[in-house]
Amino acid sequence: MLLPALPVLFYWLVLGAASLGAFMRRGGRPRTQERVRTLGRVCIILLVALNVARIGVLVAESRVPRLRREADRGRREDYAELAAWLRQNAAPGDLVMAYEHTTIHYFTRLKAVHLPPDTRGRGAAWTLKRMAGHHVDWLVRDARKERSVLALDAALAESPGLFELVLRTGDVDLFRVHRWRMRGP
Repeated sequence: MLLPALPVLFYWLVLGAASLGAFMRRGGRPRTQERVRTLGRVCIILLVALNVARIGVLVAESRVPRLRREADRGRREDYAELAAWLRQNAAPGDLVMAYEHTTIHYFTRLKAVHLPPDTRGRGAAWTLKRMAGHHVDWLVRDARKERSVLALDAALAESPGLFELVLRTGDVDLFRVHRWRMRGP
């Protein structure tokens, strides 16, 4: 990420060194307003150039603080493809239920509901009731979340006509939820 910024950084570093050298060679009063202003500008430009590579990371971290940790656990490629598909095919008001709901929301700007990572003791009925209560349109199943995959698989097996597999990317599956077939509140 820093490699494209290296020529620019080197340019400003050389320019700053030349300006500092010219500033030091001049005789007379060392602190005229013009010299201080020039030195200040060079220092600000150097500071900006040093941080240019980090600006995207800082913006992403300020928007969603846990995004980097969630997206970088080996799922980025799977979730990037899934997010691109959802951006093209989902309606703006659709609701997605996923384990990594902040990642889905950040990359698609769709509303997202958290699917708890531990549903072992609750079973398929609890999962289906939660989906019905939130009016879920899309369901994301991540096979790397072993603790709740069993309950989610039981819900998928219990209601085969309710879920339609529309996309499989690596260990992440996307299901369309047919709400009109769902019983619940």
